[in-house]
Amino acid sequence: GGLAIIGYTASFGEDEWKGWLVKTNATGHVEWNQTYGNSGSLSSIVQTANGDFILLGGKSGDWDCWLAKTNATGYVQWERTYGGPEFEV
Repeated sequence: GGLAIIGYTASFGEDEWKGWLVKTNATGHVEWNQTYGNSGSLSSIVQTANGDFILLGGKSGDWDCWLAKTNATGYVQWERTYGGPEFEV
């Protein structure tokens, strides 16, 4: 039960926007949250059958596409960046 919520934040004392993943329980209380410094924002999320997450967003700075897989508690297992010299997101 619960929800996974994505977005972006600069509320944790950082100077740049970071992707933000928040996991709640069935009653809406936060179980955990993670920020991702490589991403400026998160735009899509998919939960896998085993509870891991696939995240898609825009990488800060050059705004390339950023794809990552996390474990069930939001820690990055792998990440990839796609794009060229122009704006891709």
